[in-house]
Amino acid sequence: MLLWEIKKLAKNRWNLFLFAALMSFWGIRLYFAAQKGADRFFMTSISFWHLIGSLMIGFMILFVNTRLFSWDEEEKVKEAILATKSGKARLFLFRMLANALYTTGIAILFLFIQVLGFFIFNRYENLSITFIVECLESFPYVWAGSVLFSVFAACVCTVFQSHMVAAVLCGILFGTTYLLRGNLLQPYSLEWFLEKGFFSYFIRAKDIVLDSQFMVLMIWYGIFLASVLVLTITLQIRRHEL
Repeated sequence: MLLWEIKKLAKNRWNLFLFAALMSFWGIRLYFAAQKGADRFFMTSISFWHLIGSLMIGFMILFVNTRLFSWDEEEKVKEAILATKSGKARLFLFRMLANALYTTGIAILFLFIQVLGFFIFNRYENLSITFIVECLESFPYVWAGSVLFSVFAACVCTVFQSHMVAAVLCGILFGTTYLLRGNLLQPYSLEWFLEKGFFSYFIRAKDIVLDSQFMVLMIWYGIFLASVLVLTITLQIRRHEL
């Protein structure tokens, strides 16, 4: 069942488009950066997750992963699923696991694209080791943020039983984090939580460990996601879906 759910994710028509867009934008950006010297090329190379990479993985989660949790409604098979012996509990668990595994695979592929682009356009021999170290240091935060956001979006889709509602709501929360300027915001204000509190802050992986509120964010992410999961499971139990 797990493999079947992952196959459904892999067959989504958005995959090819988003991967092609990512490789095109990233290749063009690196090409022009390479013309402007070693420093500019290096800073551009390590900024992959700051904008392009994080936005693309956000789109992938919203348009590919999240749709898995509205598949029963779209295919008109929800009643048949609920009538099975195990109901939807086992299916929900497998889909959450498939969601996390597929997100992990996407993040690794995106990292490969980042590294591949660097070595294709790199003309400066002394940059390679430093670049690899930067990638390896930031990737655990990217991976954690991506998986957490994919679980959050899956819960929202399950609660509202609508892929469109989940994509719009999560897209607004995710996109808002790019519009607000964290260094100009009052710590722990509403705007501060909107800028850093919805997982894209980890996915962007920009000076995270230097942030004085790093541990606060870790605690917030844990409490927030646990609350969303409890709410989702509670609603499913009341609907007799688990």
